Amino acid sequence: MPYKSSTEKGFSIKSLLIFILLIALGAGTWYLYQAQTQDKDNTQKFITENVRRGNIVYSVNASGMIYPKKIVKVGAQVTGEISKLTVQVGDEVKEGDLIAEIDARTQENAKQTAVAQLASHQAALKTAKANLATAQQAYARANKLYQKGAGTQAEQQSSYNDFIRAQNAVKEAEANIRQSQLTIENANVNLGYTKVNAPISGTVIAVAVEEGQSENAAQSSPTLVTLAQTDVMTIKAEIAEADIAVMRVGLPVSFTLLGKNSETYHANLARIDPAPKEISDNNTLTANTAIYYYGHIDIPNANHKLRYGMTANISIEVAKAENVLLIPMTAIQTNNNQSSVTVLVNGQPQTRPITVGLEDGVNAEVKNGLNEGEIVVISSEGNNDNPFGKRRGFF
Repeated sequence: MPYKSSTEKGFSIKSLLIFILLIALGAGTWYLYQAQTQDKDNTQKFITENVRRGNIVYSVNASGMIYPKKIVKVGAQVTGEISKLTVQVGDEVKEGDLIAEIDARTQENAKQTAVAQLASHQAALKTAKANLATAQQAYARANKLYQKGAGTQAEQQSSYNDFIRAQNAVKEAEANIRQSQLTIENANVNLGYTKVNAPISGTVIAVAVEEGQSENAAQSSPTLVTLAQTDVMTIKAEIAEADIAVMRVGLPVSFTLLGKNSETYHANLARIDPAPKEISDNNTLTANTAIYYYGHIDIPNANHKLRYGMTANISIEVAKAENVLLIPMTAIQTNNNQSSVTVLVNGQPQTRPITVGLEDGVNAEVKNGLNEGEIVVISSEGNNDNPFGKRRGFF
């Protein structure tokens, strides 16, 4: 066995003690680090926002289709073949312009028949008047003879009856003449109906017939063309039942159209229908139907950029406030209908009741309870649960 000196033995013991000391120091350092890390993780962090001044607008969003201010369906009022069609889709017409002609032979024949009947009744009246004059003279003579005792009562009565019949014949002939005159007037009207003219100035947006096509006005009033006045357009905005209570005529409106780089148009709410849109559209309203009301918005359209059938995304400005205190809606907590916020005072959270005014879906107006520049908590981070209750807004 090798011999070890006392010096070598002392060195080994010293090294061992140093090694043990280093391990102890390392363990202590690791423990302190873990404790500090845990304390840091357990410290509550806050996402905050300063109370600021600004403007806020409470608006209601809706969508709707664009319609011409006035649409007229031009129909045929007489039966016949369309002999001429003078317009096509997109044409501009003036009131009174010829749109179509219907074969007028039937109506012309009806007029000529009525004219012939009138002539016949006029001749009959002439004859009836001549007969009346003869009967009147005969009755006068028979009555005179009877008064003198030279004639019989039977002769007097017979001549009187002839006189009355002659009077009635004249009246009948006069009535027939009036009837014939009315028939001619109606024939002229029907003859006029064979020329279909534009009842308004506007744009032809639909043509439902072709030349040579027959129309039967006895079944219904068939539509030949549809005219629209597009200098002013109307949006039928579908306003939800939940929002209709705050709507009123005259509210400012802005809207955009579908598509990229759509400009923003401005107008005002012109009319609000009193019944749901199903009633306005003559449809059936059921218990399961979502209730919407039409709000009508009129827009000048001199450049004709707005077209029938376009969809508008609409914002109706209900109320606005300027230079008021604003905070994010996500900072507001609600409990038993009382609004409150968490305010950081010297780094410490404090709950404070507030009165909320207008909201726009992102920010809310604070009427009282906060001052400009104060710090409100939007949300908290850390291991602890959020102690501040239910928050409003989108999060």
